[in-house]
Amino acid sequence: VSTKTTYTQVFGDWLCDMAAQDDRLAGITPAMREGSGMVKFEQQFPDRYYDVGIAEQHAVTFAAGLACEGLKPVVAIYSTFLQRGYDQLIHDVALQNLDVTFALDRAGLVGADGATHAGNYDIAFLRCIPNMVVMAASDENECRQMLTTGFRYRGPAAVRYPRGAGIGAAVDSSLTPLPMGKGEIRRKGRQVAILAFGTMVAPALAASRAELAICSGVTGMAGCLPTVSPAPVTAQVMMTLGCMSLLLFPEWETRRLRSRPVGFFRRGLSNFRHGLTGRSGADVRCPDQRAAADLPTAVRLPFHGVESLIGETV
Repeated sequence: VSTKTTYTQVFGDWLCDMAAQDDRLAGITPAMREGSGMVKFEQQFPDRYYDVGIAEQHAVTFAAGLACEGLKPVVAIYSTFLQRGYDQLIHDVALQNLDVTFALDRAGLVGADGATHAGNYDIAFLRCIPNMVVMAASDENECRQMLTTGFRYRGPAAVRYPRGAGIGAAVDSSLTPLPMGKGEIRRKGRQVAILAFGTMVAPALAASRAELAICSGVTGMAGCLPTVSPAPVTAQVMMTLGCMSLLLFPEWETRRLRSRPVGFFRRGLSNFRHGLTGRSGADVRCPDQRAAADLPTAVRLPFHGVESLIGETV
């Protein structure tokens, strides 16, 4: 039996701590009190707890109404169920740039919860919404920090985190926000830069360390993107300086990467070597031309469909 803290527990503890500090906080759930970790919040703050039933559209619009009146609503909802309130998210929250925080549990694959509960699409459908900030937690402590960041951001923000436990990171009890839109270099190396976000940061670090031990002359520089949208262009520049290739670890490769990180890294590196000769890969154009001027001339992605995280493919 795992003794690690689950992301749901991290959210529940954070919600109570933030509510104790800011009496404007209101918690909203569409009939997912237990699943979203809001039992303790309901017990401690019953007058600020709202269960709207299985009505995700109403949950989002209700949150927008509370925000219009000066409250700071937190909508605790499974990633997959936010799809039901997508129109309300765009028109009632985002276009008005209202101060609503979305805590997206079950982001990514969910195992035993089943296919209907898999949060596979939130990054794609949230990044295109105006004014929306999207964050993906790489560990339990970062999840708490991101929730604080989203809550204090004056506009709509979403924090996505997976089902179950994280890597076992110690959780700081303080309510410390993260700097918005800044990447972080987790491990320095040369020749190959590995870019990851959310749950893929830990396996990306493992792959970079393993490759260092077995592959002569190639070391991996591993970096983390806390905010998926807006993408921190400065991190892209820092990651690629001095590196010939850029590897992006997509979340849907989680099972293969965690089971065989070295093979995954070598295969991606091989793709890049072919890409540098023009036989495979996708050219990336960075939307920030000032940053693009500092990028290597040949930056290739072996994994198609995720190019927009670091630039637009043309």
